[in-house]
Amino acid sequence: MNKFLLFLSLISIFGYSQENYFPAKIIKSDSTEMNGFVRYVENRKTPQEFQFKDTKTSKSITLTGLEVISVDIINKVKYIQKTISVSKHSNRADFLDSFKEFKLDEKTKFIEELVDGEFKLYYLSDSDVNQFFYSNANSNVILPLLVKEYINDNKIMLNEDYKIELYKNVFCEKNILLKNEIAKLDYKEGEIITYFNKINECNSGVKQMKKQKDYGYLQIKGTLENNFIKFIDKNVDFETENKIVFGLGAEFEYILPLYKYFFSFVVSPTFASVKNVYSYDAFDNNGVITSFTGELKSSTLSVPLNLRIYPINKTNFKAYISLPTFITISTYKSKVVNNNMEYESFVELPGAGFLELGFRFKKFELGLRSYGGSNGYMKRNVISMKYNVFNSKK
Repeated sequence: MNKFLLFLSLISIFGYSQENYFPAKIIKSDSTEMNGFVRYVENRKTPQEFQFKDTKTSKSITLTGLEVISVDIINKVKYIQKTISVSKHSNRADFLDSFKEFKLDEKTKFIEELVDGEFKLYYLSDSDVNQFFYSNANSNVILPLLVKEYINDNKIMLNEDYKIELYKNVFCEKNILLKNEIAKLDYKEGEIITYFNKINECNSGVKQMKKQKDYGYLQIKGTLENNFIKFIDKNVDFETENKIVFGLGAEFEYILPLYKYFFSFVVSPTFASVKNVYSYDAFDNNGVITSFTGELKSSTLSVPLNLRIYPINKTNFKAYISLPTFITISTYKSKVVNNNMEYESFVELPGAGFLELGFRFKKFELGLRSYGGSNGYMKRNVISMKYNVFNSKK
């Protein structure tokens, strides 16, 4: 089963990439309009080429700045191609220079439109730069908003030129007091978007539609677990029938926005405790074969982190596969009672990580988990019934 789940996971990842095409309106270099579907993946790097299809089933072609000047992926994001001034400096602490001034290069790039209105806000992110830009309704020129760290007298200094630019050029005459917010404005996407929206609302009197970035969402579930635990001792060819143990637990799942919520991370705190009485024949101190009775007690508290993928991801029905990671917090206690003598045992109840095949219908879930073996002495499989008690997605 484990090999099957791993194989299915790989197939799902490669197959799912074909579904990330969304309706888009494209303005070509000759100013004509073209409609179709563009591949879109949530990514902070600004794309400079686009995979385009006339229909979802047609073959894709690659569009670059030679063919198009604007790509508007409906209800997702808009990119425009402009000539901009980009600052040439490193943001890495070990590569900072000693110049306060900016060295600007003119480049023609696709940039992302973050805010639309009288004052437009743009963003560019690539391997060399992460920079904001703006323009206003009276000009087609796109101007940079600049910030830079530099070294002066062995100290890291900060040139916040963007604050001066905003104070001089991006404001609302109806409410000059809004300028006071600039002094505390960090060079962060959320804060700068908020400032531009306030200025545009003040100037137009119309509330701005704020573009909300999708950072994923959290789900919390209560679980009822049915554990099937089998004891194995290969040294004496001993194996018990499945022992059934019930338990309660919880699951915390953070669903990532990547590939239309295809991936998530799952933390599953779980506690299990089991006791098994068994009999066996062995030589006693006098060399006589005698029947002995033993009792093995083992309990484990583990908090494993799993990676989950969703090959089937519909609104009301989902199927998923959970894969173990190497990150886990686990503790266990185990002992053997043999002829009224108690010993510490190394036989650990499996709990550190698991493979899981699961199905979800609305708020209800069924998960089939396999914890494999530990020290070759125990196997643990679990049927987990879950109910979603919290969902942060709006």
